[in-house]
Amino acid sequence: MRNLYPRLAATNLKKNRRFYLPYLLACIVIVALFCIILTLASDPYLGQMQHGGSVSQVLGFGVSIMALFSAIILFYTNSTFTKQRKREFAIYNILGMEKRHISYVLFWESLYTAAMALFFGLVAAGVFSKLLQLVLMRLISGGATFGLNIRLMSIGYTVVFFGTLFLLLLLNTIRIIHLSNPVQLLRAGSEGEREPRSKWILALLGAVCLAAGYIISLRTNVALYAIQNFFPAVILVIIGTYLTFIALSVVVLKALRKNRRYYYKTSHFATVSGLIYRMSRNAAGLASICILSTMVLVTVSTTVSLYKGVDAYADVRWPQDMTLTLMTDPRTNTVPDVAPVLRVVDDAMTRSGLTQSNVHGYRTVRFSAQRSGDALDLTSEQLTGSSADEYAVMVLDTEGYADLTGEQVTLAPGEALAWTDGAAFGGNCRGFLRDMNRKFKKLGLTCNVGTECEFYLFEKDDRGRPTCIPIDFGGYFDVAPLDAGENLRRDICLTMEQMGMAPQHSHHESGNGQNEIDCRYAGPLKTADNVMTFKQIVRAIAMRNGLHASFLPKPLPQQAGSGLHINLSLYMDGKNLFEGDIAPDSVAGSFMAGVLAHSRELTVFTNPLPNSYQRFGCDEAPRYVSWSRQNRSQLVRIPMVKGDSCRMELRSPDPACNPYLAIGLILAAGLDGIEKRMVLPPPVNRNLFDAAEAEGLGLETLPATLEEAVQVAEESEFLRKVLPEGLSKRYFSEELKRCAALRNAPDQAEHERVYYFNAI
Repeated sequence: MRNLYPRLAATNLKKNRRFYLPYLLACIVIVALFCIILTLASDPYLGQMQHGGSVSQVLGFGVSIMALFSAIILFYTNSTFTKQRKREFAIYNILGMEKRHISYVLFWESLYTAAMALFFGLVAAGVFSKLLQLVLMRLISGGATFGLNIRLMSIGYTVVFFGTLFLLLLLNTIRIIHLSNPVQLLRAGSEGEREPRSKWILALLGAVCLAAGYIISLRTNVALYAIQNFFPAVILVIIGTYLTFIALSVVVLKALRKNRRYYYKTSHFATVSGLIYRMSRNAAGLASICILSTMVLVTVSTTVSLYKGVDAYADVRWPQDMTLTLMTDPRTNTVPDVAPVLRVVDDAMTRSGLTQSNVHGYRTVRFSAQRSGDALDLTSEQLTGSSADEYAVMVLDTEGYADLTGEQVTLAPGEALAWTDGAAFGGNCRGFLRDMNRKFKKLGLTCNVGTECEFYLFEKDDRGRPTCIPIDFGGYFDVAPLDAGENLRRDICLTMEQMGMAPQHSHHESGNGQNEIDCRYAGPLKTADNVMTFKQIVRAIAMRNGLHASFLPKPLPQQAGSGLHINLSLYMDGKNLFEGDIAPDSVAGSFMAGVLAHSRELTVFTNPLPNSYQRFGCDEAPRYVSWSRQNRSQLVRIPMVKGDSCRMELRSPDPACNPYLAIGLILAAGLDGIEKRMVLPPPVNRNLFDAAEAEGLGLETLPATLEEAVQVAEESEFLRKVLPEGLSKRYFSEELKRCAALRNAPDQAEHERVYYFNAI
């Protein structure tokens, strides 16, 4: 009697193999897919790759989705299979077998099924996981090791999850058997199917969800928004797919039945009728299978796309940046030798005709810690960000600290220098601009900023090195064929739009090979971000076209310099304060007065290179501290426009500046003028490019050299008040180093070419 139930279960499996085989194959495939994705998500080699954490995160999300739909599919297929066998269970019951005995048989059947599904599923996972790992690593340009890829942890999780799932399936089947009498079981197999009703509301909702999901996916062409749009799109598609099968399909089939010409054809009559009656029973299963298959593909493709997207975004934003990170070997706990790696890098850059600049090297140890009183307890756990007592600690040696900060420190044995005052990082230039913008908002003022950025395009030699030969000899607003940069500017503008920016004007400037693209005004922080992004876009697209883009303020001595004109407007209660006549003591007037009063102090930040000062006083670049309307020789110009376009234009900044510092300090100067109620001086309606016109006016001039600009800034009480001391000191020190390096260079022209013309 003890062996009766296992033998009977085995006999049932053989007799019902027509039904059991598809069910078993489905279980094997689901187990294999689950284990493969789980193995890929927990692959230790992903953690050693660039962006490996994001890849594992997306794959982990895929594991969760697969677990959910695996349960749905198995419950559905099991319920269908159980319904088909109800007559068999009824006969057992009538012949004298008690329901508990039937439960024993079902237990052994489930055990055999689970064992075969897990065994063959795990074998398939072990075979195909290595293949999928190689494919994934190939797609994301990673490396893969040889040998068996399946991990014991993945096997354990798979066995526990599906073991629990098969147990729940068994209990559900036993519940159905125990709640039914023999007569009901006998009739279950002969019950006819009812025609499903047309659920128009659900059908319409399904169509809307599908359309919305795909529209979101197709319209998302900005890399920055891909992540935040991904999950809503997936959820909408899942809901839409499910409703399509259970409701929309029935509505469509019934519509076809009403079409007499279509329906009353031999090939269509039976097909449509059969589908209508079977959709109510099969729709959920079909939807689940469709969704599960889709999620497997979406998980892998999204993982690859995100990885590639990050690299592509980095190539656009920082095409000339290179970061080399050598990790400690966890097996030997040794630090790899950096010298051979650096030699390979040097050889590659030499062959490419490139030079290194702004190189920093340091060694660091990173770990997580939890604050406990006045002490930090080390922890192996990753930070969650849920507690204010969590700290990420980075430890540097003194050489690395000096290289990063420029500060030399001497420490005794066992001594450490800790920096943990909890204050905001003083060198956070973006944070400085954000805080300055908040001060305006507290006063009820809204500041809009727009930029006009000029740059040159130069040819490259046969080795790909930049030359001083401009791509054309066009002039201001020239068109093809004199303007050879038209198509490239179009590519730049299209890329800007794809990255969420709004180009407004694009044209050839007055210098040979000089171009200008203006970006629509936005908030100060957004505009500064746009400037940084724009410069990288221009460099990347120029490089792609075999050209060199230079933002050097004065790349050619006999041609016009390149500026970064900064346009500002102020709004209060929805009114543009620069519209109409500007009273000297108005808010707009005081803002302009503040900018003019501090313009000399700001020059070291708006014009940070020795080359910047070759631009002043010629080719529409200002020299004097003055303002006027519609006069391009002035430091500040008020264009003759109306409405939202009314603004002030600061014409001194150049593209080499840090836009966060430059815009932030301009706002600070204007705010100082407002707070002190400075009075705007009278306009200077003269052509200040003419020395005779400027003579005798007693106007202040902008600094003539970078050294003079640094000296003026160091003496400024205003800057000491608005800038963090550490930031200003470090900035002034670096600027003086620039001056000294150029002054002491054996060939100043070559020094400027290598460090500024090629890199700015």
